[in-house]
Amino acid sequence: MTTTGIVRLVSRYLNTVNDVLPGQSVTGGQSYDGQVGATVTLNAAEALKLSDTSVGTLYGGTYQYVKFLLTQSGTTVKGGPVYWTDPDNFVVSADVATGVPGFAGVALSVVTKGNYGWILVSGKCQCQPLDNTTKTTPAIGDVMVTSTIGRFDVLADATAFDGTNLKLYAGQWIEAPADATSTRYLAYVTQTRRVS
Repeated sequence: MTTTGIVRLVSRYLNTVNDVLPGQSVTGGQSYDGQVGATVTLNAAEALKLSDTSVGTLYGGTYQYVKFLLTQSGTTVKGGPVYWTDPDNFVVSADVATGVPGFAGVALSVVTKGNYGWILVSGKCQCQPLDNTTKTTPAIGDVMVTSTIGRFDVLADATAFDGTNLKLYAGQWIEAPADATSTRYLAYVTQTRRVS
């Protein structure tokens, strides 16, 4: 395990963290402000130990502790994209942001607006596809892009991968995502705009 910054888990699992204060699940306690923005890089075995498998399995990759925007209009989707709204202070939102670095990573759980939690910024992850992806029959290895409604899409093969679509790039599907709202599919997230 490699870490940057303070890492304090109130919960045993990264994918159940929903802290009211940095590193603290209740109000009125000690605040660990130095944890905000911290990253932890885990191998597969370490990630599994930090997974609540009843919620979902975590895999090897880099995770970052962030604040979820209090005033976001959308709801964070477990396995959905989150975007930087204030990268200097490590604040993300389920709402698509403009004028900032953009895609931040993948939400590990539904964190309450205004609270703190972990996101995957690079590595293998269970991601939530759109109900109807742009590509009619997605396949293993297809490019994964962000969408405007809190889930990931698959571009049609004929779609040009130009400057507009490059801004949406999030990774590559390891499993062919079927159009199903209740199921998340494995993907490899390549987060090139991580803030640290």
